[in-house]
Amino acid sequence: MSTRLFRPSRRAVLAYGGITAAGLLAACGSSGSGSANGSDANSIEMWARGGATTADAYAEIVPTLEQATGITVNFSTVDNFGQELQSRAQSKNLPDLWINDDVLLGTYQRQGLLREIILDDYTEASGIADARWEETQIDGGTYAVPYSRQTMVDCFRSDWLDKLGLSVPTTWEEYVAFLDAIATQDPDGDGTANTYGTNIAGTVKNGYLARWAMSYIWQGGGSFWTDNSDGTFSVNTTSKETVSAVQWIQEMFAVGGRVQPGALTADTSVSTPFFAEGKVGHTLTGPYQFSAMDQAPGKDLYVVAPAPAGPRGSTVLAEGENIYVSAGTEKLEAINKVVSWFISEQGQTTCMTNSKQPVVRVPVRSDMDAAAIYDDERWGVVQDALAESSQVFPAVADALAIKQVIAESLNTIVSSPEQDPTAELNNLKDELENVFDGLGLL
Repeated sequence: MSTRLFRPSRRAVLAYGGITAAGLLAACGSSGSGSANGSDANSIEMWARGGATTADAYAEIVPTLEQATGITVNFSTVDNFGQELQSRAQSKNLPDLWINDDVLLGTYQRQGLLREIILDDYTEASGIADARWEETQIDGGTYAVPYSRQTMVDCFRSDWLDKLGLSVPTTWEEYVAFLDAIATQDPDGDGTANTYGTNIAGTVKNGYLARWAMSYIWQGGGSFWTDNSDGTFSVNTTSKETVSAVQWIQEMFAVGGRVQPGALTADTSVSTPFFAEGKVGHTLTGPYQFSAMDQAPGKDLYVVAPAPAGPRGSTVLAEGENIYVSAGTEKLEAINKVVSWFISEQGQTTCMTNSKQPVVRVPVRSDMDAAAIYDDERWGVVQDALAESSQVFPAVADALAIKQVIAESLNTIVSSPEQDPTAELNNLKDELENVFDGLGLL
C-alpha cells in the first residue's frame, strides 16, 4: 500500500497520538490482531483510553455487554494509549477494536490501521444520526463508528449574575459586559479585586489555545480552512470575518480582568480551579466537568446556557469518541455484535448511566434524549448545541497538527495586543497550507 508521511510545519511538534513515523510504517503492514484471544471467534480484545475511573466504569459495563452479545470481551483501559498502540502496531498485533478520540480518525486511516466500516453489517447503524456518520467518512469510505459526542458548553456563575443584576448573556456584547462586571464589581463581596471574567487554558501545548478559540472564530463567521468537497481543502486565514474574530479574541486578553492571570501558559490543570474556587464568573468547558463543578463551586451556583451569539451565531466546537475496527482483525461476526450493542439504545444508555462516570456523554443515536436519560436539563443544552450549532475539526486531517499551529499563531497575536494580527494570520496561512499539503489534502 502507498503511504503519505506527514511533513511537519516549521513550528508544529506533532505527536500523532504518540505514534511515530517509524510506527506508522510498521502499522501499515499490520495483518494480525488480538493475539491474546487466540483463534476463539467468540472472544475479542478491545481497548479504550483512560485511567482508573474509566477502567471502573467499563468493568461495570462489560458484563452487560457480554451477556447481551454472547461474546467474551477482553477489555483494557490504557492510560498511555498512543505509545501502547504504537507498540502493538509495530508487532502487527493490534487489538480487534478500540475507542479513542474522533480527531484521530484521519491519522489512523492514513496509517492503514482501520478496516472500512460497512454500515449494513451493524444492525443498529440506522439509529445513528446522519451527521455523525458524515464525521467518520474519508474519500467516500466510512472508517469508524460514532460512539460518543459532546460540545463545549458555557457555564456562568448564577449567583453572581443575580448579585450584579444581569441576565445570562445571549450575545457577545452581553458576554463581554458580564466579564467586565465580574472583574470590576466585586461579585464575591470580599472587598478585593480578585475575580476575573473567564478561565482559559491558553497554552500552546497540545493546541489548548486553539481548542478554546475555535468556537469564537466560527461564531464570528470566520474559518481557517474550507472543505472543497473533493477531498481537498483551501486555506484562508485572512478573510474579513476571520480577522475580526481574531481581533475580538485579542481584545479579550488585552483588557485587564477579562481572563485569569497566566492564561497564556495555563493548561486545564491550572485553569480549571479558577472556576471551582470562585475566582472567575464563566467557563467554556466540556460537559464532563459537570460532576466536578457540582461539587465546587456547587451545582446551585452555576447555570449552563447556549453560547452567546457572535455575528454569525452560536457555533461551538464538537468533539467525541469513535469505535475503531482494526484492519487486521478476522473476527468480524463477533465485532459486529459488540459494535451493534455499543450503538444500540441499551448500549448507549448503559454507557451513560453506569455508577462510575458516563463514558458516553451525548448519545450518537437520533432517537435518544440525553436530558431525559440523565434527568438533567443541562444535557439538553449540550445535545441541542450538537444538533443545531456545532462544528468539528475535519476528520480527514490531523487535528492535532492543525490545533498546534493555530495555537502558536494565536499565542503570538494575543501576546502583543497592540499589533495588527493580519501579518501573523498570513504566516498561519503558510503553516496550515504546509499541514494540509503534507497530508495530500491541499
